[in-house]
Amino acid sequence: MNWQTLVLANAFFIALSMIIMRFIGRNKSYAGASFIINAGSFIFLWLSGLALLPLLGSIDNHVLLNYIWRFVGGGILFALTNVATYKSLTYVDAATGTIFNTLNALFSVGMAALTLHEDLSVWQAGGAVILLAAIIYSTLALKAKNTKVSRRNLLYGLGFALIAGLLYGAAITNEKWLLEHMDSASYIVYGWGWQMLASVAAAILLQPRQLKLLKEAGLLRWLVALGIVKGVGGAAFVLSEIRSNNVALVTVIANFKIIIVVLLGAWLLKERQKLWQKTAGALTALIGLTVMFWR
Repeated sequence: MNWQTLVLANAFFIALSMIIMRFIGRNKSYAGASFIINAGSFIFLWLSGLALLPLLGSIDNHVLLNYIWRFVGGGILFALTNVATYKSLTYVDAATGTIFNTLNALFSVGMAALTLHEDLSVWQAGGAVILLAAIIYSTLALKAKNTKVSRRNLLYGLGFALIAGLLYGAAITNEKWLLEHMDSASYIVYGWGWQMLASVAAAILLQPRQLKLLKEAGLLRWLVALGIVKGVGGAAFVLSEIRSNNVALVTVIANFKIIIVVLLGAWLLKERQKLWQKTAGALTALIGLTVMFWR
């Protein structure tokens, strides 16, 4: 399978994972169980990653002890990132949440510039301005109704997206460092493994009374699906990076997921309110991301 097919597969599966998270988050019984939802999905994400290991190569077990604190820190950061992303999607629809989620790219570029000494280029700065414009436009234009509740939900959704973006920037910078010191198979076993462990530990410590939700067959099926689509999407991205040797181009194409989420949200979730405004916001965000990562 060529890298172009792999990166398009990544875009589709990650978009589908956003739709599933929004579907689960719309249920009031699950909206407050963010750590439980995250833990359940991460278990199946890691298991799906293990199933795909034959495609990724051999495992170096020495990296676990060599970079243990990097794994632990990254696991906690990614677990909290996913919790914040899920919380954002309990307040806003899938399309709006995905547009807000593009803040991840903004914080990633900024964090890499600060910690990995990757200079911020003129193109990245220009793309960041366009991306911020898309988010501001979406915040102002996507108010379903001019009510106190709708305004509160929109601001809460944006607030959790900001938290997720900040955490993701730190997490992905750490991940990039780790991938420079090991192969992808080792990272999936130990990197994803620690993310799963951190997610499970947080659920047990912070939401023990809601663990009973995992016994519900309906929710469990969706968590299995969520973990698998995220795992397959993540593995497809790793493979596309390896085979293309062009991370920037892969990142640009992968962000086509924004448009896919808008379309799937309208079709599967019936979230069609202000569809033209959502499409405009999504296209503007996509342009901003393309400018940021194009070289």
